[in-house]
Amino acid sequence: MATREHTSVYRPGINAVLHEHEQMSAWLFFAVMSYLVMRFTPECGCTADACGGILWYAEIWLGASLSWGHAAGVLILHSVAIGIWLLYCLKTASLFVRRSTAWAITGLMFVYCSDLWAGPSELNLVLQTISMYHLLVWARGKKDYFPPRHLFLAGLGVTVALMTTPMVVVYWLPVIGHMLWVNQGKRLTSATYCTGGITAPWVVIMLVTGFNPSCAALIQPVFESNWGGWHNSLLYTEPLHIFVGILPGFCQSWVPPMVALIPGLLLLFMWLRPFRKIRRSRKVSINTSLSIAFVLVFVVSFCIMKQPHFTAFYPFMLISLIGIILSIRRRIRNRSAKRVLRGIGLMVPFITLLVLLIIPVLHTAMGKQSNPASPRSTAIEHIIHSWQW
Repeated sequence: MATREHTSVYRPGINAVLHEHEQMSAWLFFAVMSYLVMRFTPECGCTADACGGILWYAEIWLGASLSWGHAAGVLILHSVAIGIWLLYCLKTASLFVRRSTAWAITGLMFVYCSDLWAGPSELNLVLQTISMYHLLVWARGKKDYFPPRHLFLAGLGVTVALMTTPMVVVYWLPVIGHMLWVNQGKRLTSATYCTGGITAPWVVIMLVTGFNPSCAALIQPVFESNWGGWHNSLLYTEPLHIFVGILPGFCQSWVPPMVALIPGLLLLFMWLRPFRKIRRSRKVSINTSLSIAFVLVFVVSFCIMKQPHFTAFYPFMLISLIGIILSIRRRIRNRSAKRVLRGIGLMVPFITLLVLLIIPVLHTAMGKQSNPASPRSTAIEHIIHSWQW
């Protein structure tokens, strides 16, 4: 009877637990595919003078040291992180849909890898998605409290945000508050682990600067240029660009803002749809916490910052995509049609890689100059060579 009561909160046929070998295979697949995309994408919109704080420069220094001064090591390190991000996208989707559909949803999220190039904001994206997964696992009833490691990762996310994208710090305030509120009898231990996570990145930075003192003067965060106030904010100057910016980068240049309004609205405000399947006793608290996190990030990003980081909204886009898929499945009764749509989602990573590999060939066939080197690698190597080793 206890087993029935525990499993009754899940949809029939859904197993939200991925086995260890499945997780390792998924991580390896997404890591390899993301590396290929980052290495061979012909255009990515990155600039060589990008600055993302001391932790980002530490990552570049570590990757360059592992690859003897080249960008390959940086891309490999970042592909490992992106593989973890997509793995937790898969695990999050598995909480609400069948496993094959979860793979298809993760394949659709893979499209955003065309915008990732080892920049500063992606470091925080991984921790955001992991913590949101932990919150949803609790909301679905699998756990009654948050283990200490979850609090440690949340604290880690606070410092990573401070060192890379400070505006995302507001995301962690309701998340950590929710975790501490749930752990009523273990708040002191939870707060201790959270504090340990906050201090851990500073220890890493001290070690990096100790091994390479010449980089200490170069890895200073530059954030002042992003703070512009209301009159310089995106919501005041170009409000429709908010809906364009949450779409994948390859289509932002040719999708008109008015056309992007409908998919933008779906991705921004459909994310509450999957939470209807959450336990009633935990629905109010999880909706409140994530709604506050969403509103805080939205206000800081689009009402204060001049150049918002849209990657902070990717975890919410994942939940929105799950909600859209759930709505579509209710309206499609034909099983064959569902299998076709699921297959398209599963093939998206391969299609993305194939299209990006064909673009340079098409440029050459049309007589246009094509840069054989990836702009990601070029930008990173420009930063590396500007250092005094």
